Amino acid sequence: MGAINVGNEHPPWVVARWAFQGYLEYVLEEVRNDEVLTFVVEEALALDGLHLPLTDATIVQRLCPVLLRVADDVVSGARPARVEGRLLDDASQAQFRQAVEELRCLLAAP
Repeated sequence: MGAINVGNEHPPWVVARWAFQGYLEYVLEEVRNDEVLTFVVEEALALDGLHLPLTDATIVQRLCPVLLRVADDVVSGARPARVEGRLLDDASQAQFRQAVEELRCLLAAP
């Protein structure tokens, strides 16, 4: 299981590791040119968790727009679910999009 905690007023987003990893690998692609954000995302992947309330506020301000943009892409189908480079079946794609839509709602909440 992987988890992203967006704030104390919301429950964490907890999903199967393949969905967590698939989503964050897309985020990692987006932040590759930013050493600090790359470290934060790689650490989250290694620890199966990203905890935004425990992360420096300036880093969160830079990372959140990327998290939202990638979530939008996943939900629209522009970034499909992959495991070890292999595209997953249609049912898994739908499950991935639905899970990331839940995260997107948490990220967009005030």
